[in-house]
Amino acid sequence: MITYNTIIQYFSAISERHQQINSFTYGEISLLDDTKFTKYPALHLTPTTTNISDQTVEYGFEVIIFDRYNDQSNKMVNEAMCLSDSLLILQDLCKELTEGKYFINEDTLINLSLPIQASPFIDTKPDVCSGWSTSFSVATPNEASACLIPYYNPEQQFSLDYIFPKGIPTRFAWYSREQIHAKANFQGSELNTLKEVYDKTLVTDNTLTTRGNSATWNPLENGFKFKNIDNTTEVNLVHTPITSKRGTWIIRINNFGRFAGTQRNSIIWLGDVALFKGIYVQIQQDGTLELNDFSGGSLQRLVSPFPVVPLQGSNAGNQLLRKEPYTFAITVDNGLVTLFYGMETYEKTSHQISFEFLNDEFGIGTWNITQSSAFNMQELIYSDITFTDEEVTDTMTWLNYR
Repeated sequence: MITYNTIIQYFSAISERHQQINSFTYGEISLLDDTKFTKYPALHLTPTTTNISDQTVEYGFEVIIFDRYNDQSNKMVNEAMCLSDSLLILQDLCKELTEGKYFINEDTLINLSLPIQASPFIDTKPDVCSGWSTSFSVATPNEASACLIPYYNPEQQFSLDYIFPKGIPTRFAWYSREQIHAKANFQGSELNTLKEVYDKTLVTDNTLTTRGNSATWNPLENGFKFKNIDNTTEVNLVHTPITSKRGTWIIRINNFGRFAGTQRNSIIWLGDVALFKGIYVQIQQDGTLELNDFSGGSLQRLVSPFPVVPLQGSNAGNQLLRKEPYTFAITVDNGLVTLFYGMETYEKTSHQISFEFLNDEFGIGTWNITQSSAFNMQELIYSDITFTDEEVTDTMTWLNYR
């Protein structure tokens, strides 16, 4: 969207590149007083009336272009030269705004209506300056939309009154990039612990703690970055062992690909690492989402029937990453494990495992140094009960489009 500040930046860029304009200012006319300008010629803009219509916004400006000259000798010649040069600069400015290709072109959608009238001024003090003043309006498209009005959502930041999908169980812990100032504990940029944003009924301590190297907070990508590509240590956040034989895990990630270093991309795991028992989810090198058994037990591989990331590239260095969020879920119900890879209730695959979850932990990232991870976690929901298929997909949709 083109704003007043954008237009000022255009004028500033034009002034910087123009070989004659040596000073550019904008704002109230008082900025021209005293000895504000040390280099001449100079350009100054003062905003005036702005007209807003349904299709366009016209920004009005008072424009002054002026130069300093010697009035002690050859005053008449010097003054004429000063006025001539300043008027040529004004003509350059008009041509750039109407026909220019370097700064203002058909893509910038800024227009100036001609003709304009310019008035000369002479012997301005304290410096002896002459130049031209004029008024013109710069027209831009009105790109404002009712959808973009920054009203507060009912879920105001720093509030605990969140609106969850209707009918889902309230028994869960929600970890989020929201309220990071209050819920995350850092040492430098490294994440040590992460508390849940919402948890009203789970009675255990649900703080996630690093065990190995830490994830980091990446504000530009709006997520917790898990990156371990050299297989020298774990990079994870781990939950203490849980007593339930049931559970639901829904996670939203972004900025990830098929490769993490030379291996597949590990996202989340559940089980007892010390006993080498449990399951984990990773992005396969064919782009699919896979849930597997790291104990070598009876679990068949649960795989999405389609890739969830771009397939271009052959290694971690040249692969294309999926930048937009992707949300998936796992449910466990007395040994029945289900992987939800899409937003519909039928987009799932299930298998009965031989071991049961009890007093086992879960973690985000890698579960030992043989694994690799490279992704951002944005949201995570954990519950010690099994959501229904409808509850899972409703929550996945809500979480993915927050």
